[in-house]
Amino acid sequence: MEPVEAVGKTVEEAVESGLSTLGLARSQVEIEVIDEGSKGLFGLVGRRHARVVVRPLANIESKGEAYEGAMGAVESPVRAEEDLGGIDEDDDEWRGGSSFDEDDAKSSGYVFLEELISLMGVDVDITETRSEDITLLEVEGRSLGMLIGRRGETLDAIQYLVNLAANREARASGSSERERYVVDIGGYRKRREEVLENKALELAERVVQEQRDEVMEPMSALERRVVHMALRDYDGVVTHSEGREPYRRIVISPKE
Repeated sequence: MEPVEAVGKTVEEAVESGLSTLGLARSQVEIEVIDEGSKGLFGLVGRRHARVVVRPLANIESKGEAYEGAMGAVESPVRAEEDLGGIDEDDDEWRGGSSFDEDDAKSSGYVFLEELISLMGVDVDITETRSEDITLLEVEGRSLGMLIGRRGETLDAIQYLVNLAANREARASGSSERERYVVDIGGYRKRREEVLENKALELAERVVQEQRDEVMEPMSALERRVVHMALRDYDGVVTHSEGREPYRRIVISPKE
């Protein structure tokens, strides 16, 4: 029996898919984890599914022996990736994008960001990753604090300008498609995502215990998306956004 390669949102899901294809139990196969997958930044860009190879043991037909085989990597699978769904933020399923290649033409957003940061006198490296209709621009370098600002306010302003400039150029060229960019500087958004997830779970626990609403601080649409995703399947609570930008915030309420 030939081995099969299987994919899934998590390692565990990929393994189950491979076992189903082969019609074997876990004790009859060896598992090789090729890629543990990634939920991507804010669930949008860089999302990858887990990939595994499920390989039947050579001696199962003759000996029928139980074998656990290489399952250590599956005992602690990566957290399941969630779709957003059912709220005012975007709910598309994003897969992993391709990194920018020097042989490719730089996007208009990349060029604008490069020129903008150069005018600010900061020396940086920019990596561009394209994922369907969203492009991630990751900035690395020294003295990045001035580009991030208090609670990411400068970063959000830079991202707004990048999108504004890119869409103006697109319209000028006759394109009707909307350009969408996410800008991350020094990994700030990734760190912020982890903080928001932990805070959301902490507040959700309090809501369940005290049976009263908890209101979070004003956040951008990207950050609100993180909270909605983190609590989507949390038992006993529901979330919704209220207020006007830039003071729009999330309310976590007990589920009736």
